[in-house]
Amino acid sequence: MKQLIICVETSKTAATDVLYIDKTIKAFYRIDNNIKLSYIFCEGKSKYNSKSVISEIKDKKSKIKDSIIIYAFDTDAIDSNTNDIKLTSLIESYCVENNYSFVWFYRDIEEVFLHQSIDNTKKVEMAKKFSNLPNLGFADEKSLSFSDKVRYKSNLLVVLDKNLIRK
Repeated sequence: MKQLIICVETSKTAATDVLYIDKTIKAFYRIDNNIKLSYIFCEGKSKYNSKSVISEIKDKKSKIKDSIIIYAFDTDAIDSNTNDIKLTSLIESYCVENNYSFVWFYRDIEEVFLHQSIDNTKKVEMAKKFSNLPNLGFADEKSLSFSDKVRYKSNLLVVLDKNLIRK
């Protein structure tokens, strides 16, 4: 059995990122009983290396030895905000140092899939609406397969292709 441990920014209560990522995985990959998808809710981007996140990763890894850790975070305003540039760079470096994969959504997951910025108070509602769409919104194979950070794009499929089998 193989486990993908996906660390997301969102809270467990909101779980919005999971709806986008799960739907994408189901659209492009074969998932059977030999693949387990596990999510860790970081409760904010800056908590990527908090004791609770590290402990949860260790706990999940101890149960299934063949585990891949993936951080899936928004880049936010890396084109204009020095704090966002620094934090994204720190998280990417942390992933490299720990042999984790890093999935980015430029600027955020909602912009990649919906092509609009969503107010925090509406993110849960919009994610639920997205999950009922017959497709992936504005996202497609090409827009989810970028290596360079470009608006409305992500490297989600680039990372998942290394760990899952396409349909």
